[in-house]
Amino acid sequence: MKFEITEDAKQMIEKKLADGDKLFLDYENGDSVFTTKGYSCGMDYMFKMILLGKDSTDYDTSAYNIPLETSLGTVWISKSGEKYLENNIKLTFDPAYYSLKLSGDSGLIAGDVPVERH
Repeated sequence: MKFEITEDAKQMIEKKLADGDKLFLDYENGDSVFTTKGYSCGMDYMFKMILLGKDSTDYDTSAYNIPLETSLGTVWISKSGEKYLENNIKLTFDPAYYSLKLSGDSGLIAGDVPVERH
């Protein structure tokens, strides 16, 4: 799988990034260790970029065992999230909404990908 992060998306994420952070592309399915809700229901897929501090021990990230190399470094995904992605995915910045969009070869996957620090 190829994961491209455009330069403007990279710059937006870097503003929130701290030294040593581990990066995750998390699929919000209500079962994620990073979930903020107890459920996920909707017609579109909910993905989040998670920035996890290097000293954090609050989360068991062992399910995120698929590494994707990007211009920001390694981004980790889980098997449950991988099934909703395509072989070529791209994270872009939308300046009109100051938000990130995730797309694949077939089009838009997630129209608003928040960046969360945990």
